[in-house]
Amino acid sequence: RLAARLADLGVRAGARLRLVKDPDRARRKAFRAVIGCSGCFQKLARDRRTLAGQILISLAFQVASASLPFFAIRAFGGGVGYGQALAMCVFLNAAISLVPTPGNAGAAEGSFYLLFSGPETAGAFWAMLVWRLFAYYSFVLIGLLIFGGKAVRRLFRGREAR
Repeated sequence: RLAARLADLGVRAGARLRLVKDPDRARRKAFRAVIGCSGCFQKLARDRRTLAGQILISLAFQVASASLPFFAIRAFGGGVGYGQALAMCVFLNAAISLVPTPGNAGAAEGSFYLLFSGPETAGAFWAMLVWRLFAYYSFVLIGLLIFGGKAVRRLFRGREAR
């Protein structure tokens, strides 16, 4: 109910700001999304095994993501310990989340370089490039390939139908 009220409030605010052309249609679409999301959460709440699995997978992803700087620094001859790199990455993610740019462009790279550069990390610049490639740009590239592939497939299906 709270999510539905918030969605309704958002649609009404968008309509007053003239961002939403058809408020009724936008409200129906928002409510469908809220109901679908609510159904997924209810299903997860009933199935404890799936919920526990999702929590473990999310935790493993976060640890793997926070471990990337350690491996990038070590690949370029740095002597940073795993625990230290993990803690620094958590601080790094907290710091760059405050910067309101797409993908935190510039802030992430600068923060990484400041945190991990020092006498024991001679290849910090190259480690930063490798880290950013794997932590951010690889996801952008994968998304581009998936959506580009879908667009090409749709294009060819349209031509075959003619």
